[in-house]
Amino acid sequence: EVGATTTYRVYWTISNSLHELSDLKLSAKLPDNVSWTGTSDVDAGDIRFDAADRKLIWNLNWLPTTIQDLSISFDVSITPSDDQQGKIPTLVDATILEATDKVAGEKIIISNPPITTSLEEDPYGAGKGRVN
Repeated sequence: EVGATTTYRVYWTISNSLHELSDLKLSAKLPDNVSWTGTSDVDAGDIRFDAADRKLIWNLNWLPTTIQDLSISFDVSITPSDDQQGKIPTLVDATILEATDKVAGEKIIISNPPITTSLEEDPYGAGKGRVN
């Protein structure tokens, strides 16, 4: 709703089953009208918010193949403005994963699309993120 602050919990999960990975970094910028609340839950590694670049960064030294999934969650809040009425705002811009494949010795870079208030992967919230 325009002018009403809503907090969303964002989940990132890394899955690995092929080779050991090192120097993992997931990062994403927050749009100007989205705030990081400082609340997070991290399975491993550390998360920080770079306020100057408006970027969330999750660093992890390594991920062996014996650990198939690692997750992190964090809260962001948004207060939609009048010009967002009827629209589906972005909560987190495209997420970039960077890592090194320890066996191949190659750098891996993967990008995921932005996360919006539409919450496409949430069975209860999918398609319901339009600002009133």
